[in-house]
Amino acid sequence: MSVTRRVVLAALLAAAVTGSGCAAGSAPPTDIDLVVTSEGPDATRTVEVPLGSRVTIAVDARIDDILHVHGYEIETPLQAGGSETVSFDATMSGAYEVETHSNSAIWLKLVVR
Repeated sequence: MSVTRRVVLAALLAAAVTGSGCAAGSAPPTDIDLVVTSEGPDATRTVEVPLGSRVTIAVDARIDDILHVHGYEIETPLQAGGSETVSFDATMSGAYEVETHSNSAIWLKLVVR
């Protein structure tokens, strides 16, 4: 086996063992505060999220509903007067909506890159 092939093979093996650099925890965390009301938002808020970031959405619920993070398929029940925290690792690049089901309001657009 040539030296070049050995170097390439070693690099590929190292990348497979250590990850590709976009693993959870490799980017700063993204913390988002969200107040969910029956009226819905005036406008959908866009939040830039670094790939690999730990995303935490702190929800102050004014209504009973279900918060849904599309793409990551996370659903969290909300109880009026309560608070919930939704956390996940942003491991997939793209744009993802965060909505509530009862009023079909789109609260956030998370842009992961």
